[in-house]
Amino acid sequence: MNWNLFRTPDFFNRPDQFPWYVSHGYLIFVPDIHYRIGHPGPSAFNAIVSAARYLSTMPWVDAKRIGLAGHSFGGYETDYLVTHTGFLPPPYQLRRG
Repeated sequence: MNWNLFRTPDFFNRPDQFPWYVSHGYLIFVPDIHYRIGHPGPSAFNAIVSAARYLSTMPWVDAKRIGLAGHSFGGYETDYLVTHTGFLPPPYQLRRG
């Protein structure tokens, strides 16, 4: 997928709603996770939590409003992160159509 293309916001029919979120004041961060074989959860934890902590030091980031989302394998990573740290809030659940 080309992440640099403009995508018309279409909330329920597309997996990547970056234009909608950004136009509503959200910062989108897509991590490049370096996976250790056999350790997907800790690998995601190291990449995402360290990035979230770093981003939370920026004056334009509200650390109390950091969110998390994932689908399929990203859903596993989301569940892992929510259950292994108190730093990230539970994910917002979207309607599946």
